[in-house]
Amino acid sequence: MKRHFQSSVSLREKKFFLKALVEPLLRSRKNALSHRYLLDLDDRMLRDIGLNRYEVLHGIAFHSDARRGQE
Repeated sequence: MKRHFQSSVSLREKKFFLKALVEPLLRSRKNALSHRYLLDLDDRMLRDIGLNRYEVLHGIAFHSDARRGQE
């Protein structure tokens, strides 16, 4: 007779754990792609969207709290 042991971790908890692992990776990938696109823009185009080259080069464009402190 086979015994089936039920996992003490629910499916919902497993999904939550997996989501907690995957979301930061996806966000990081998305930010890297956005950063690459911003680096391709010229200074005039950056000004049009409210950024400057310094902010893009130093990643400030991705941290809205840091940008608010400069205004």
